[in-house]
Amino acid sequence: MRSFRSFGQRWAGLAVLLQLLLAGAAFNPGRREPPPPTPHTQTIGVSAINCVTTGPGTSNTVWTTATADLPAGDWLISVIPVGADICSAPHGRYFLVSQLLNVKNAANPIQNVWSGYTYQGAVASFPNMRIRQGMQVTSIVWGGTNGSTGQVNQNGVIAWVSDEPILGGTWIYAEPPGSGDGEIIGNHPTFAVGTDVTITVPSLVRWRWRGFRGELTTDATAGTRSPHPLWIDQNGHQTIDWNSGDTTTVGPSSIIWLSISDSGISRGQSGGAASSSTLLIPLMKWSAGSAFETNTQNFDPSGDAWTNVSFLAEEWVYPNP
Repeated sequence: MRSFRSFGQRWAGLAVLLQLLLAGAAFNPGRREPPPPTPHTQTIGVSAINCVTTGPGTSNTVWTTATADLPAGDWLISVIPVGADICSAPHGRYFLVSQLLNVKNAANPIQNVWSGYTYQGAVASFPNMRIRQGMQVTSIVWGGTNGSTGQVNQNGVIAWVSDEPILGGTWIYAEPPGSGDGEIIGNHPTFAVGTDVTITVPSLVRWRWRGFRGELTTDATAGTRSPHPLWIDQNGHQTIDWNSGDTTTVGPSSIIWLSISDSGISRGQSGGAASSSTLLIPLMKWSAGSAFETNTQNFDPSGDAWTNVSFLAEEWVYPNP
């Protein structure tokens, strides 16, 4: 009987000891849980062929990137433009739209996942959406007057995908065309003898006029000449008359210069006194096809000539002019 009690007491003691050991392990501060599995992630680059231009002030073509497949079942976490060319350009030179496509109906995009002007430090979009079977990501870039020429083997956008979503919901970067500061561009166009000045806003861009200067040299034909600067809209209608009642003229075999800036209009004859006007440049964006014209009255197409012409404009590439 004693041995049975002794045996039972021993087992009861071992049970209590085991409970104490288990409790101590549960509350042991040095005990570590195994780390959660690391989410599977990958980046997908959409290779790009750069936009092509034929020189300042000319029409530009659209740069369309290649299309990249997305892994079905994963999550599209973020989309951001990359590449030394488009992301180092001034704000206003390149406009990028990145879209989700369905391979079976690529002509009708599912949605935009990034749109705006590219620049250094551009903000990423966070679609944070589940990728369905057949989804692809692609991009279209419009280039301005100073867009690069040729082909650049670089990524247009980078898409980051994961097998898990992230906390924080969805946020899509969307900047409308024509917003913010544009790129300041300048040019020194030449005009043949007998050609009055006409400077036309090229396709795919909008301009805010910043300045103009030129010199008109007249031939020996009799008659007084007077530059009469105008803005013509894209439909050929006169919209802005910068003459402002100034009657500065020049006769044959003479030179008259014309300057337009944020300070107003100045005119003068070579070796003579200058006149000025306080009429300022209108702060509006001119659409593609609009034009600035000197519209010189009594201009002689057989021998009068504009030289030393230069202009400045603030430019935004505009995908839907």
